[in-house]
Amino acid sequence: MSRTLSIALACVLVLGCPRDDQPVADAPPVGDKPVDYQKLADETPWKWEPAKASLAYCVAHVLPNYQVEIIRPPSKTFLPDHRLKIRILDNGREVYSCGAHWRTVFTQVGQERLFVAQFGTTFDGCTIVAVDLKKGKELWHSRLKATSPRMYSKFSNRVTIETDGKVLTVHGHESFGDYLEFVDVESGKTLGHREFPYKE
Repeated sequence: MSRTLSIALACVLVLGCPRDDQPVADAPPVGDKPVDYQKLADETPWKWEPAKASLAYCVAHVLPNYQVEIIRPPSKTFLPDHRLKIRILDNGREVYSCGAHWRTVFTQVGQERLFVAQFGTTFDGCTIVAVDLKKGKELWHSRLKATSPRMYSKFSNRVTIETDGKVLTVHGHESFGDYLEFVDVESGKTLGHREFPYKE
């Protein structure tokens, strides 16, 4: 081998091999690792944000591109659950309506999907209703695992609901226990659930 060729090969080898002080390109991603939502639920501490557990909060922060109306019928006494009515309008056209109370909460994914938490303020449990606002129809109903059934004479139930666009995060604050539940936005399936026992 000639001296010229040997020098050329040596240069190629040296230049082609990164030194310890040279940056090395990151390996290409192999795909997002699936989230274990049950593990996430088991490891997430309890958090309760009472300000988010009201109809007024959701009307102020959700569905900014829609007109939202709350209809309260005439009454001289305290209105029981679902005596209110929510109307959602798009350019003056009603696209969805449902019964509600002052603790009803909802969230949205994109501009067309609405998720409403339906529950009684004096009963345990909660059902999530998914709504296609473009078509004006309900897509699915999903009864949450919530808390274990208990006997009671008086009860209070409050809920908050949020989303990252893929999963709903529901916090339930009940008289005899709290719960955290992760729900798939496409199917309504519970992906993770954890109860936080009632403390005397």
